[in-house]
Amino acid sequence: EEEFRPFINNFTECTWSLLMVTPAQVKYDDLVVVSIKFITQLVGNVRLMDLFRPTLGEIAMKIVVPNLNLRESDLERFEDNP
Repeated sequence: EEEFRPFINNFTECTWSLLMVTPAQVKYDDLVVVSIKFITQLVGNVRLMDLFRPTLGEIAMKIVVPNLNLRESDLERFEDNP
């Protein structure tokens, strides 16, 4: 973790920017899931929590909530494999 610490801000900004411009298409689902998991790991780290505390609301509103929407393809996939 100590080796990664100098790069956290840069990785986080890149991941955040990527999530903000990634279209809501099935082909990007894996990218979005991995990116959200990355941010979740950072936010959940007690040592880094203060770094993200000011932006938690923005993360929720701009990244998490938009990715909670069900697309037509999600509904079709659910109908095929409940």
